[in-house]
Amino acid sequence: MDKKDKIELCFKQAELGASRWDRRRNDEWKVTLLFWGGLLASAKFIREANVSVPLIFLIVGGISFIAIYTFIWLRGLWRANYNDKNWEFFYRAGKGVKSSLDSCKDI
Repeated sequence: MDKKDKIELCFKQAELGASRWDRRRNDEWKVTLLFWGGLLASAKFIREANVSVPLIFLIVGGISFIAIYTFIWLRGLWRANYNDKNWEFFYRAGKGVKSSLDSCKDI
């Protein structure tokens, strides 16, 4: 494998990082909209059905929802987006071509 092929493989890695980032971003807004829509729909249902829910359950449920949303969903998204962007920028800047040609040949 000559140097040109290795460079081409490294740029394909950069494209893969960009495509993963774009695909995740497309899915992210859909799932987030679904979460918040579900929360609003459940609040509307409880209000219209005249269900008496103790205040402590509402507070604990709201805090739990926000904590789960933040620490499980958003944290995972932020980490995955950060990794994919760094992967893409690393290879787009040519650092992957210069410093890791040996790792590109294993692909």
